[in-house]
Amino acid sequence: MKEFKAQKLLGYIHSGKDGVHTSEPSLCFHTVPINKNLFQNFVSCMWAVPNPSSVILSHHRCSFRPDMEQVVVLTLCGNDLTQGLSLLNRVQIEEGDEQHARFRLLSLKWLPVLTRLQAQELSPYEVGDPLCYTSMETLMSSSALVCALRGFADFSSLRKLLPHDCPQSLSVLMSPTPEVALRQASLFFFEHEMIPDPQMLLTVCLLKPRAWNHSLTKIVSKLQQSGLTLVGIRVVTHDKSGATSLLRAESGHNLCSGPSLALCLQGENAVKRLLDMLSQEDSSMWMTCHVTNVTGSGSYQQAIMDVRRFFPEGLCCTETNTMRQEQILSLCSDPLASVERQRSCTLTQAARESLSVSSESRPNGGSLKHRQTTCLLIPLNATPGSQVPSQLEIVEQVLGSDCHLVAGRMSILDDEQQKHISETLKASSIREKINSTPCLIMALRRENIATEFGLILKRIYKERPDLEQVGKSIVFPENEKEAMLLICYLFDTLSSESCDVTVP
Repeated sequence: MKEFKAQKLLGYIHSGKDGVHTSEPSLCFHTVPINKNLFQNFVSCMWAVPNPSSVILSHHRCSFRPDMEQVVVLTLCGNDLTQGLSLLNRVQIEEGDEQHARFRLLSLKWLPVLTRLQAQELSPYEVGDPLCYTSMETLMSSSALVCALRGFADFSSLRKLLPHDCPQSLSVLMSPTPEVALRQASLFFFEHEMIPDPQMLLTVCLLKPRAWNHSLTKIVSKLQQSGLTLVGIRVVTHDKSGATSLLRAESGHNLCSGPSLALCLQGENAVKRLLDMLSQEDSSMWMTCHVTNVTGSGSYQQAIMDVRRFFPEGLCCTETNTMRQEQILSLCSDPLASVERQRSCTLTQAARESLSVSSESRPNGGSLKHRQTTCLLIPLNATPGSQVPSQLEIVEQVLGSDCHLVAGRMSILDDEQQKHISETLKASSIREKINSTPCLIMALRRENIATEFGLILKRIYKERPDLEQVGKSIVFPENEKEAMLLICYLFDTLSSESCDVTVP
């Protein structure tokens, strides 16, 4: 009862006579008289195991990477399980130097007696070893509690917690490898007996104007280090009504002062995890981006509404049960790319002005200034579990080069879309660079950016040589005509059939 109270699982615990903690029994337990039917339904089936001949290991997944969760089977044998249960408690909840070795319980099953096949599976000795037969006889002579655990840990760290006489005493046995753990779990537990993997939930983090331009990499890095995965990015420009619907009226004008950045994050308990991060008093965790300039979805329901609002086309991740239930799409191609729109290639008045040649002369009497807009394709090809893609560092450097961000989103381009872009830019290497990975699609505005973006990159590489190799994966037009065609193909917000400007 004390442990229940410490974990806040009981709502009404009070001290009774002599200081003994008591509680309303109906809140915790419900007793019923045992009968034959209850015994058959709830007791006799407790030690049932799958038929070994029906277990197909290729149907199960096994994690071999140390940065991913792994399953381990811990078996407590003998009539006295005191030492083993104490170990099980330590593995799950004890704080200390071995925090990285803690697992959570997926399932457990008590077997009053082990069959020869089960004893052979649990024996720490190989068949043919003289000790194998002896260990099997010992295991078959007593009961066993088989526990399936899952957690972030390597097997050596967990093995350090085992008693010093393991496995000689056979009182505590552990699956030695992920492969053996998978086999043992498949032979002792039915699939419905295993607690399923935690649901990967979604949440939205909104970075207000000017809060993210020079801190994007640091912000995303902090989010990913907390276990959240970036599955969507969108540049958002708010009007007054849209801003006040997101924040208090007195703060809404801040969102109208420039483009905000909406990040869609996926992870276990994502909504609470993000809010916990934002509520930390130490704003230095966001480096130069103050916490007050970042807001997150306040509840799961609000998070789903925010995802639908900012990412109606879908997310760059594999579809989960949550996404299926909430009718949130998983992208396999870019839904905004349009060949028809590119062919007509009509631009809004604002885009026409930004893409047209200005008559303003340079102060030194040099060449004319060209206020242009261009389009970048930046593949975010980081492997799962890795740190923030280095491409985001280049984005920060580009935004620090007087480039104004007009629009942007994270999407996936299918084979046909990659082929079309390759033909538009007359570059066959584009498909090798993008390769159907999540891609950051950006529209940037600056003087001569459509014709001089390569020079901007060279200046960045001069200060940051470490980014040169990564920068080679960026796809961008070489001239203003290609930039116009690519913008018309990828951005509907910069195109309009009502305008009479057509690109030849």
